[in-house]
Amino acid sequence: MKVLAWVGNHVAPFYPATKIDLVLVGNEILLSGDNNLIFKLVPAMRSLHDALAAAGFHQIRVSTPHYLGILAVSQPPSAGRFRFGYEKPVFIPMLNFLKATRSPFVVNPYPYFSYNPQTLNYALFQRNRGVFDRNTKIKYTNMLDAQLDAIYSAMKRLGFGDVPIMIGETGWPTQVPGGRQGGRGHGRGGRRGGRGQTGGTWCVPNAGVSAAALQNNINYACSNGANCRAIQAGGACFEPNNIQAHAAYAMNSFYQSHGRQAYNCAFAGTGVLTTHRPSYGACKF
Repeated sequence: MKVLAWVGNHVAPFYPATKIDLVLVGNEILLSGDNNLIFKLVPAMRSLHDALAAAGFHQIRVSTPHYLGILAVSQPPSAGRFRFGYEKPVFIPMLNFLKATRSPFVVNPYPYFSYNPQTLNYALFQRNRGVFDRNTKIKYTNMLDAQLDAIYSAMKRLGFGDVPIMIGETGWPTQVPGGRQGGRGHGRGGRRGGRGQTGGTWCVPNAGVSAAALQNNINYACSNGANCRAIQAGGACFEPNNIQAHAAYAMNSFYQSHGRQAYNCAFAGTGVLTTHRPSYGACKF
């Protein structure tokens, strides 16, 4: 089997001289949008675990890292919930596996992707008013804690509040595109620089996205909370009647109604945030 050969080539020559505690399968697989790949993720994790055990490496655990776009709801943190359509086929079997093997649920939280001018200090661990969760009575003074608690709430909702959460990667870039805010260092070491955003943000399709991908985005957004009545016949945004315009409206509606987190505009890499409101005529974004 290929997985046995992989363990023999990439783990056995280095263990235990090199301390290996955890092996990650893939990286942010749900971001790919490829369900054929996504639904094979947990079986791949099990196969790797079994191969490690067969080689006698019982102490090496297996997990996979996620981007925060796995959440359909993230605000308030106590209402955290995984994306619709993936709870039963992906997250429940994955969390069952992690619990059984005492492995962590790995996430890559980046406050940088989710801030706006009003939440900059909140994202950078600087003094701010905080965000109050009425359900838990917890006042959050930094975005990172809120993001992790949203993940915890999503896990607890499925009955897996006892599975540990591990941060795979996080940080804040020093060089960023215009209209964003740069920083130096990670976490509490962040320091502001560059120009901040002004105004709001809207989610639109990237240039060059295929019609099939745009249709998938419309289907996903309209079946998961976006208000798509405006792009139906007779609606204020039905004209121009083309898939690019309809996808822009549906994707933005999804983004705006799910907390305006940057990962809500990911759409498997086909969405992009803009600071220019794309409204036209009677069609209001």
